[in-house]
Amino acid sequence: MKPFVRKIYATLTCLLILLTIPGFTANVKTVTAQYIQPTYSGKIIVYPDGKVSLSGNVSQTLTGINPSLHSSVQFSKSGGKIKVESEASMTMPPEAETQFPFEAMDMSSSSQFLNGVYSSSETMSFKIKEQIASQLNLSDFSANGQCSNGDFSGALTVHLIPGLPVGQVEMNFEGNQSYINVYGNTTVYYVGGVTPEFVDDTIAYLEANMTGRGPYSLYNITMGAFECLSLEVDKTPIGNEGAFITFDTEIISLKGTFIDSAVYLLILFLTNEQPGYGTVMLSLLLYITFLPASLIVETATSASFQAAYSSSTRQFSMSANTAINYDAAMEKITSIIEDLMDISEIPSEIRLLLPYLENILRQEYCYVDSSTATLHYANKVLDYHGIEYIVGDLNKAVNYAKDELFEWLKLYMPNLNWQLNYLNQTRIDITSFKYGYTIAENQLTMYFENFILSPPLDSQTATSFQLKRFFNLTYGMPPPPGQFTLTVEGGSNITHYVTITRPASVPTPSSLSEKSMTWSNPIISSLQDLTFNINSDPTAKGFKITDPGSVSQSNPFICDAKDLASVLISIKQASCPISIVVKNMTGPPSGGENPPSGFKFLGRYVEIQCDPSDTSIQATIRFYYTDDQLKAADVDESSLKVFYWNSTTSQWEEYPSTINTAENYVEINVTHFSIWTLMGQPPSPMWTQPWFIATIAAAVIIIAVVVIVLAVKRRKPKVSETPSSTQPTPSTENP
Repeated sequence: MKPFVRKIYATLTCLLILLTIPGFTANVKTVTAQYIQPTYSGKIIVYPDGKVSLSGNVSQTLTGINPSLHSSVQFSKSGGKIKVESEASMTMPPEAETQFPFEAMDMSSSSQFLNGVYSSSETMSFKIKEQIASQLNLSDFSANGQCSNGDFSGALTVHLIPGLPVGQVEMNFEGNQSYINVYGNTTVYYVGGVTPEFVDDTIAYLEANMTGRGPYSLYNITMGAFECLSLEVDKTPIGNEGAFITFDTEIISLKGTFIDSAVYLLILFLTNEQPGYGTVMLSLLLYITFLPASLIVETATSASFQAAYSSSTRQFSMSANTAINYDAAMEKITSIIEDLMDISEIPSEIRLLLPYLENILRQEYCYVDSSTATLHYANKVLDYHGIEYIVGDLNKAVNYAKDELFEWLKLYMPNLNWQLNYLNQTRIDITSFKYGYTIAENQLTMYFENFILSPPLDSQTATSFQLKRFFNLTYGMPPPPGQFTLTVEGGSNITHYVTITRPASVPTPSSLSEKSMTWSNPIISSLQDLTFNINSDPTAKGFKITDPGSVSQSNPFICDAKDLASVLISIKQASCPISIVVKNMTGPPSGGENPPSGFKFLGRYVEIQCDPSDTSIQATIRFYYTDDQLKAADVDESSLKVFYWNSTTSQWEEYPSTINTAENYVEINVTHFSIWTLMGQPPSPMWTQPWFIATIAAAVIIIAVVVIVLAVKRRKPKVSETPSSTQPTPSTENP
């Protein structure tokens, strides 16, 4: 199914399941029966491009016994896709335990959508309370079934309570959407007025009347919904106690598929009327109810289930596995819609809506690429978690659906009032939307964030605009009951920011600043004269690539922001026309005040953004630095690294880089933009530097050599007692 079709259907199904749990139903009634005025708060952020972000929350104290509930849905961008994450949990209060019909229940479900196939696996087990089991008086049974590409087969075995005329029943079946062959056996006991003659007469009656279209045939009994093509029954006596019966029959559906015939019979049973105008809405409801079974039978590449009940332990268990072909399921849904268009008995309002619904289902702006979901219930605690990844332009799909519904609305309201026309012209952005609610300790809290609209502007100039019609949408409506506060705030993008001017015609806010104003219990339409002023951000610089085909490795597009942020960007490839903005940040992003261990900030932070943000790019970024920055930060130049801020993990992460110390820059090759900064490590102490160690070693060696030489030179020779042969002989002559 297309985005949200499966989610909407799953949500409605879960809601139906919850409402059928007695404890949950009772507690919901308790909640709604008591009313205490809530507290509301809302925020409207107006951006320089005229977009409006809506956020709000509601808080209310509840009375009575309430379950603990939590649910949330969040849209975000992830790797070029839209990630839709939803979760829910429910804990029933101890007081509701007595209303549960089960002593223990465990249920789990997991599903996945990948490569065009939706697969799911479910298991369930519960133990019925003794008093309820005694009232139901259920027999042991087991069942299994398989389905693939429209064909199915299965078996059912029922172990009836001893003492009844019929013993164990074994039944097998196989067929397709409109044909079924049922065969099996049972044991009949001659008790309670059941005699061999009675059994023989019954078999003869069935074989003579059930086939064909006679007055007592299956065809006549079902008012033409089904026809029995053949029936064979054989009897083998078991002494005087009873008989072993085998049977084999073939049945076809005459109203289309078996589901079509089942709907036909249910309408007859519930209304005593042939399907027609008076029963058409019931028909629609029944078709919707049977839609999951129809999709499984007709579009499943494989499906199976097993179920069993034991009366001795009062334990029921069930498991199922399904794999459905996406394209086949979509074709089935659209064919149902096309068939409904031809039913004249359907009210015209609904029949004329169907083509627009078909167009919405067939839109190709986006699709679900993959999804996973898990559901678990045990000990009265329900937990759900699901993730979907959507590829394509989700906003275009949402706005297309809105436009189609407005086109349908125009069929009945050719002259739409100005409010509806204004909403029809307003674009919607849900790619960062969040919603959730919580009930805890008798306190209800609901919130939503980042529901972004692009409404038509009023009194627009190059530097300001108003939103008169936007604020006037609620004209004539009273403020909501309870306490209500509303904040209007000027937003900013990377190059501009908004300030607000309040004329005397706008009520005085309870708090105000240049960019924000707050009112208590305001009439929203009284704020229509607010003026929103567009101001340039001197710390940002923008660039535009209008012809991406001219950009290449040999002919890069240069974004020179050295004067602003000491950054030079070379775009070497872009998949579409883009706008690039470089912003010199005054400090690190929130949460990024501390560098990784062992590193120090060089002192400059640069934010680089690209619009559209999911554009495929290849670029080189040079981050320039100065010797004064190195000295001020006490950072060793050779240790410089580029780090980017990972907003998902809220951490600085190192990016591969190279240093050019001759020209004082660090360079990186990127395929995405972010917030960047240079970091380095402090210089090592002098005595740890290799040159210092080598110098000391050399000095030690030189000193050692000098000491040795001096020691040798200063040593005195010893005088020999016997004159040396070379020593001159004293003269003996007289002077």
